[in-house]
Amino acid sequence: MRRIIVLKYIILAVLLAVTSITDMRDFRIRNVYTLPAIALGVLLAGPGWKAALVDAGAGFLLFLPVALIGLAGMGDAKLCAAAAALMGFQQAGLAAWLGTVYGALWVAWRETRQGGVGEWVNRQWYAMVQVMAGRVPEGEKYPFAPFFAAGVVTALLWGWLS
Repeated sequence: MRRIIVLKYIILAVLLAVTSITDMRDFRIRNVYTLPAIALGVLLAGPGWKAALVDAGAGFLLFLPVALIGLAGMGDAKLCAAAAALMGFQQAGLAAWLGTVYGALWVAWRETRQGGVGEWVNRQWYAMVQVMAGRVPEGEKYPFAPFFAAGVVTALLWGWLS
C-alpha cells in the first residue's frame, strides 16, 4: 500500500513538472499528460477506484465553469481531475484555490514592480464586466499549471503536517 502511495506522488510530481513547463512555454496543457494520469490515479486506487473516479470528475467539474467562460483552459480542468484522482478531491480542491491565490499574488506583485497597479485594477474591473456580459476578456494570458503545482505542494505539506 505504501508503495502505491509513493508511486501516486511520483506520477503527480512528474505530471506537475511537465505540465508546468509546457504551460509556461505554450500556454497549453496537453491531454497526453493529463488523461493517462487520470487513468493511473483510478487504477492505482485499487478497490477504491470508484471514489478516485468521482474525485477526478469533481476535480474536472471544479474548473469546468471557469473554462467554459474562457478564463481557464480545459487543460486546467483535466489537470485538476488528474490531481484529484491521484491525491483526492479535497486536497486537489485546496490546491486549486491556493494556486489561484498564488497566481493572483504573483500578478499583483509583478504589476506593482512595473508601477501600474492602478491601471491593472481598472483592467480587472473592465474584465469582470466583460465576463458578466458573457464575453471573454482580452488581455494577457498566464499559465496556471505552475501556480497549481505550488498549490499541490502546499496542500500536501499542510496535510502531512496536520
